[in-house]
Amino acid sequence: MGFVALGAAFLKATTGIGSAMILVPAGALFLGSVQAVVLEAVLDAFGGAILLAVDRERTTTRGWLHMVLPLVAGTLVGAYLLSRLPIPSFNRLLGILLAVLALWLLAGRPGLPPRWQSHRLGDHPGREAVVCAVAGLLGGSTGISGPPLIAYFGATLEKGPFRRAVTLLFLVDSIVRMASYALTGLLRLDLLPWLVLTLPAMALGILVGNRLFAHLPARRFPQVLGLVVLVIALHLLR
Repeated sequence: MGFVALGAAFLKATTGIGSAMILVPAGALFLGSVQAVVLEAVLDAFGGAILLAVDRERTTTRGWLHMVLPLVAGTLVGAYLLSRLPIPSFNRLLGILLAVLALWLLAGRPGLPPRWQSHRLGDHPGREAVVCAVAGLLGGSTGISGPPLIAYFGATLEKGPFRRAVTLLFLVDSIVRMASYALTGLLRLDLLPWLVLTLPAMALGILVGNRLFAHLPARRFPQVLGLVVLVIALHLLR
């Protein structure tokens, strides 16, 4: 699991996404699916905090309330569903949608209207609130909150703003999930040995991936993001 955490952290620092895709399936082999989701929340919170700390372009939290509150609400509902109900699988539909998005990103986001090319966080608070609520619901129930955020923010933001946005939102999502899992009895002490094993590897992966991210040309970032999204889509469709 140490090498798994290292790879997940490297991917997170390089693109801002993808860590859950690695941590949840791999963790399920050792811990079971539910505890894998819980472990992923702890590791993602830890990795997100380090990534924000080493990010050279500091993130302001002003104007984020309209995204954070729906994200928190959706996460709480999702965490409750995880503890109470069998969650139906939407993997195939989600995989198809992500595959289409990946191909569009790989093609360089063709057909993007000029008004979207200058998109900034807060330009469309209503849309952003809905996206974050759906992301929180998915994250709380399945451990994978990225697809809605990738689809919306990845379509328009450049590499720096995109990674900062999703890192902060994933961090909030992970912290709320950890608290929810603790309250519902899903966060248990028997996860401690796994945390001791994986947290150092997570930190190392973040630091190495962040160095690569700094040298990644901005014009190539949509293609790199698209490649990661395509891998996620194929994983969901298998």
